[in-house]
Amino acid sequence: MVLVYLTNGDCIEVMGAVATEEDDWTLSCLDRQGKPVATFESATVETFTTDAEVAEQMKEEVCEDLTVIPA
Repeated sequence: MVLVYLTNGDCIEVMGAVATEEDDWTLSCLDRQGKPVATFESATVETFTTDAEVAEQMKEEVCEDLTVIPA
């Protein structure tokens, strides 16, 4: 799972993702086969994590609404 916090305050939980890959323009959330399951423009991403404990803290402290992208 990857939790992405966007600059507009949205939180998105990408359930099927296990890793991320970044370049200058995009953040890609990758599944176990390394295929992108969600992609975000880097300029819109405030922060993200693949750590379950950090994700739970973020959900409690900064996420008002949570959008879940299922596996």
